[in-house]
Amino acid sequence: MEYGKLLKDPRWQHKRLEAMQADRFTCQMCFHSDKPLNVHHKRYIPGAMPWEYETSDLITLCEDCHAKYHRDEKKTQIMIVALRNIADRLQSVI
Repeated sequence: MEYGKLLKDPRWQHKRLEAMQADRFTCQMCFHSDKPLNVHHKRYIPGAMPWEYETSDLITLCEDCHAKYHRDEKKTQIMIVALRNIADRLQSVI
């Protein structure tokens, strides 16, 4: 099933509300509570439905911080690939 449809499931809506309540309806990066909020999965478990996570695996982020988190995450993944390539090249020289 498409991920967007899963996020409309009542079970996810309940879990999302639970996570936001735990974080006092406040972004956990910028601590604003007056912006639209998202709930982000801190980690992904293969095959798990969005609502099957522990509340501790979720974090409330405002839309801006959620977007920034994903941009930073993508940059980090690019850096890891680049460092692995450098390590491979160095290994071939040694």
